[in-house]
Amino acid sequence: MKTDKLSLFKYTLPLIFSGLAEQLLLLTDVFLISFKGEIYLATIGLIDAFLLCSLSYGFALNDTFQNFYARNIDKATLTKSVYQKSKIIFFKNAIIISVLFSIIAYCVSIVFSNEIYQLFLENIPILIPLIILNYISMSMNAFLLGFGKTKFIGIISLICIVINALLGYVFLFEIKLQISPLAIILYSSIIAETIGIIMMWKVIRKSTPKFFNPEPIKQKLLVSMRQASYYPALSDLSFHIGSFILFLFCSMYFELSEVALLTMILSYWGVLLVPTEAFSETALNYFSSIYSKKRIELYKVLKDNIIKTSLAVSGGILLILVILDYILYGIDIDKLILLTIVLIIVFITNFNDIFSISLIVRLKNNLFATSKAIYGSIAVTSIVTLTFFWRNGAISILLSLLLAQIVMYLFLKSKSNIIWKNSSK
Repeated sequence: MKTDKLSLFKYTLPLIFSGLAEQLLLLTDVFLISFKGEIYLATIGLIDAFLLCSLSYGFALNDTFQNFYARNIDKATLTKSVYQKSKIIFFKNAIIISVLFSIIAYCVSIVFSNEIYQLFLENIPILIPLIILNYISMSMNAFLLGFGKTKFIGIISLICIVINALLGYVFLFEIKLQISPLAIILYSSIIAETIGIIMMWKVIRKSTPKFFNPEPIKQKLLVSMRQASYYPALSDLSFHIGSFILFLFCSMYFELSEVALLTMILSYWGVLLVPTEAFSETALNYFSSIYSKKRIELYKVLKDNIIKTSLAVSGGILLILVILDYILYGIDIDKLILLTIVLIIVFITNFNDIFSISLIVRLKNNLFATSKAIYGSIAVTSIVTLTFFWRNGAISILLSLLLAQIVMYLFLKSKSNIIWKNSSK
């Protein structure tokens, strides 16, 4: 097993492209919508937060099944049989969650409503099929990544990015459609996601033997895998619900221009986090491998090299974003200050995500969930305190998130070091 930085980068590069697909879809939407009005840009942030809430369990399932495939990569019949069952699990949960969260969103409008929230509600019927397609895509993504098919994922992701960008541009600026710009953006995402699913299906079909006979799978195994996803899903869900509430909070107390600016900065943040999330996938596979093969001594080298490489890639992406922002919008001091704070947050998050993966691999999901609870508690308390005592709401929010990341880092580092150190004895 190669643990040097270059090998880790080559392995992770397709995953970075895959992660960029999701975030660049959003960033492309943000760039396009920014020329249509601040109200639409502000609403995109709320839509994204809702999508992430709805997809939280899907992301957790994706990691759990990917972990299983990576651990049992030599058992082709077993893993492919589990994959066949997983498609039903992902699809059922997609329907339940998308409908449930949509009902909750409509119920919220009974006690709270403004122009931004009404625009968001108008697009929920389009969001439901997009959520379902994302869950279907994640079931395939877990299988391909678990088997190390990162190259195919990277290629498919790049194709989807281009398709989404072209469709969004043509329908927003070249063809005058009599529908909301937000609806156009979401329809473009649905088309791109559908094409991605078709391509992944073809790759999986080619990798599956023609005369494949499914192996009987005990229901207990699937139940255990679903239950193993609860803690990560709940912790991520709490974070994304917090983001959703944050946008509601901003829409109530901030000026529209400030909500729009915060939406753009958070979309940049999402892109900057792509290397962190991609290298987390790499850490998941590598940590699972060294643990199953009882090569715990490789953990420290792997951890350090993964974090350093991830930070270097994030720095490169930041430079590209700053140049692109300057070309599109010119110099904006307020935006540069916010980006600087985001950069520090991303730096710390690199460590936190890798430490979190190290806990998940060791099935310490309760500690992972605890870290998220700590993060949420500190973030909420700080945001409420600072935004009421400081005029600049966007800076207050980002500084609060930075403080929460620092505290979570201290917790995760201590727990991770204890668990892996004890295993090496």
